[in-house]
Amino acid sequence: DDGGWLLGSLEDLQGRFNLNALIPGGARAGERGEPRFTPAQEQFIRLLQALEEPPVSEQEAILITSSISDWLDPDGNPAANGAEDDFYFSLSPAYRTANGPMASVSELRAVAYMTPEIYQAVLPWVTVWPQSAAGLNIHTAPAMVLRSINADKNLSPLSDADGQALVDYRENSGFADVEDFLGNEVFGDRQEQMAGIKALLGQESSYFLLQAEVEVADRNMRLYSVLERRDRRISAVARAGGSL
Repeated sequence: DDGGWLLGSLEDLQGRFNLNALIPGGARAGERGEPRFTPAQEQFIRLLQALEEPPVSEQEAILITSSISDWLDPDGNPAANGAEDDFYFSLSPAYRTANGPMASVSELRAVAYMTPEIYQAVLPWVTVWPQSAAGLNIHTAPAMVLRSINADKNLSPLSDADGQALVDYRENSGFADVEDFLGNEVFGDRQEQMAGIKALLGQESSYFLLQAEVEVADRNMRLYSVLERRDRRISAVARAGGSL
């Protein structure tokens, strides 16, 4: 009214990959010295490779994922393929790793091997919320994120067609639970290999992104709030905003 307007939207953040799930260490050495990854790290490596533009190779995805884990973990010891303070001290301007959970997805821009192009491409599919038992909601995750759920040894994502097939099945029939989801024909006979990724999946959502844009008296503002729903109560986990 009288020259002012307000727009708002609410998005389920548990349909996105939680970057803080990468906290438990970086790549560790396996029995033969090859890198070994946590299920969350494997999932994010697949998500990066699912990006179409720019294309991300498996090795690039491993470097970025290991560097994020080093950014998050509390120690200063670089993991295989990762990066700690020594790497960032060589930059201009120099800075240090956070050594703790991310407060904003924008921190990705400071992580080693993350380019502006990859950051913009992965931005719609990732989020941060406190590391907890909350998992990726199989009922709301988009096809791109569902493609990161796999159990193959070469860390490849599901195909675009398989990701869309999961969404189509969900819309037409729905998944009764996580077991039903992993029993879908898209996953073939790999169910016994998916115990690790199964622990990262869920059916409920507690974290949401509220986006609002308002214009009053020729001034335009954009506001963001990460909301947590717990015990039928809503609280703000983080807020940000600024003028346009």
